[in-house]
Amino acid sequence: MIFKSDKKSLIVWDKEAGKQLAKFVDGEFRSTEASVIQKLQAAGYSGSSEPEDEDEVDTELEQLRERARELGVANVERKGAKRLREEIAEAEAAATGGGGGDMEPGQESGKGNGDA
Repeated sequence: MIFKSDKKSLIVWDKEAGKQLAKFVDGEFRSTEASVIQKLQAAGYSGSSEPEDEDEVDTELEQLRERARELGVANVERKGAKRLREEIAEAEAAATGGGGGDMEPGQESGKGNGDA
């Protein structure tokens, strides 16, 4: 189910569970969990089903899993397309040496320090 919000970024809190129920990104939140859908609908959020071409989704997921395996990503069968894309990008950046974006403030990149 796809829920829309006029706010770009929105977090919906589950008071009963004392934790985040949903996080809208770019005004949208998707879920297939019945309990999450029910709670959002009870809170007044309306959602709609979006028909997807399941064969296309399955093919993409399989391609992502294959690429992730090639890069040595662990537990690919347990992960969805979004998480696989993230981990593939991280693994590819690490493989090409382009993963410098995760440094702490004040940490040097090591470029030009004569360690070659």
